[in-house]
Amino acid sequence: AERSKLSALLPDLEESDKNSIVESLLNGEDFNFGNPATKWAESVWKGEQHPDVLLPKECELKLSQKQYFRELKGYHNAFIGSIDELKQVFESCNENGAKFRKKLKKWKGKKLWSEIE
Repeated sequence: AERSKLSALLPDLEESDKNSIVESLLNGEDFNFGNPATKWAESVWKGEQHPDVLLPKECELKLSQKQYFRELKGYHNAFIGSIDELKQVFESCNENGAKFRKKLKKWKGKKLWSEIE
C-alpha cells in the first residue's frame, strides 16, 4: 500500500524505475537531497538533540528575532516620521510648487531617503 502511494507521487517513469526508486527510499538510502531520518539519527548520536544543546540555540534564536523586530519597528517609525515631515513641507508650500521643490531637494539629502532608494 505504501509503495503504491509513493509510486503515485513520482513523475511519469517506467514501472521498473519507479519500483527501484521506492525500494531505495524504503531501504534508507541517501538521495541527492539526503535522507531526513538518517540526518536526524546522526544528530542524535552526535548529541545535537540534547536539551542542554537545544535550549541555548532556541534562546539565541528568540533573542535575534526580538532584536530584528525591534530594529524593524525603529526603521518603520523613522520612515513614518520622514513621511509626516514631507507632508508638513508640502502643506506649508505655496501653490506653484517652487518652494516645495526647493525643500524637497533639501529633504531628499537626508539619510533615510537614500536608504529607501
